[in-house]
Amino acid sequence: MKPTKPTMGMTGRMSTQDLDDSASNNPLMDEPHKPKRPFEVEDQNWMKQSKLAGITDREVVNAFKLDESLIGNKKINTAALNAAFSLSIEGYKHQGYSKSDAKDLAKIDREIALQQIKQAEEMTGKKFL
Repeated sequence: MKPTKPTMGMTGRMSTQDLDDSASNNPLMDEPHKPKRPFEVEDQNWMKQSKLAGITDREVVNAFKLDESLIGNKKINTAALNAAFSLSIEGYKHQGYSKSDAKDLAKIDREIALQQIKQAEEMTGKKFL
């Protein structure tokens, strides 16, 4: 029979089994030894929301050097899309394209990304932009 709460052994210390039992009875635990953090916000980036990738909002913010206030905010998708567009222009210019050509190529990239986001919206029934 499992103890209902942790007990002390002869050494005065809790056993590993007691800790496991304690964790499984704790409503703040998802899995044993993985506490929930009530201050965490749900990731709002479209890849995570559509379950296409396990990318966190923090990773998106860091990758595109966005404001941290976008973490957990649905505006993160538009901000990331705009940042990716700007970075794409710079990348094409760095490859030797003229500013005009770089912008045209970046627009094509942006359209492809928008199509992927729209497909994810249709699959999930959620609105990302």
